[in-house]
Amino acid sequence: VFLPQILILFAFILVLEATGYMVRAAFLMDLLMAGVGPEERRARSQSLLEAVGLKAVGQTILRYGLVLVVAWIGAMKFTAYEAAGIKTLVETSPLMSWMYKFLSLQATSNVIGVAELTAAAGKERGAGEFRRH
Repeated sequence: VFLPQILILFAFILVLEATGYMVRAAFLMDLLMAGVGPEERRARSQSLLEAVGLKAVGQTILRYGLVLVVAWIGAMKFTAYEAAGIKTLVETSPLMSWMYKFLSLQATSNVIGVAELTAAAGKERGAGEFRRH
């Protein structure tokens, strides 16, 4: 069920590796931190990441990667194939099995899909993040 999402994730990682971004970053960090102890290494790497803006770029990539995967999974719940695929999981769940008493198979899947799409939209808007003041 999750194979397309995993394949897209691996394709994205392959693109990052093919461009040499990850290798270059590791090489530069090793050069920069060669003579520094563990405590100073962490502080220096944090200040470097914030100065270059890589930390913000990484957080953005992670956020929208998560949003894409959760939204994709939520959108799939509106298909008959996915509704049939989660039937056994919902029937045996102590928290969700009651839904089949009131809703059809597809309606139950649609409700779950709406919840997942709402979670993806909330994450896209920045919900659930801790901010330092």
